[in-house]
Amino acid sequence: MSFKQWADMSDEEREAEAQAVSVLFIGLPGVVGAPLVMGPDYWVDVARHLVECGVRLVADSIKHYEPGTAWSVEGCGKWCYDSHEPDETYEQRIARLADEEHQNYLAKVEEMKARQANTQERVVQAEAVAFAAEVKRRKADGTFDGSPHAGINPKLSNPTELFTLHPFGCGDSPMPTGGNYG
Repeated sequence: MSFKQWADMSDEEREAEAQAVSVLFIGLPGVVGAPLVMGPDYWVDVARHLVECGVRLVADSIKHYEPGTAWSVEGCGKWCYDSHEPDETYEQRIARLADEEHQNYLAKVEEMKARQANTQERVVQAEAVAFAAEVKRRKADGTFDGSPHAGINPKLSNPTELFTLHPFGCGDSPMPTGGNYG
């Protein structure tokens, strides 16, 4: 099927194509209570613009519009599939997309929690190393004697054994463990 370019179309063909495209704006998904969001002249102008931009109907439609009555629930009408029901209704699609977005959000939260836990662990390790270095420096200076921490052995195999997180989980500041605290 070949389609004419805008310059090759007669005025009647241009108008017929614009009218065919303008029908597609009736009963848009998510619009409740009215068949058109704006007046029909606006949508014909939009359709003319689209046809001028190269939009053409390239295939036969698989659904048709059934106008509603003033007394029906679907007062504005609805689109009905000609051959089969759609694989997914608009409401099902919205629910599926919302669930996917929620799952992506939860995955991102878990990723951020893991990154934060890793950061806290590195802070504890850095503080333990700094504490061990301070003990070593003060012992070398002779200013460590008489300190309440004088009984701590800074030569542990793992410097992070010097600290643990608050036992009640009430904060992120590490507390020294072991030794004589007086």
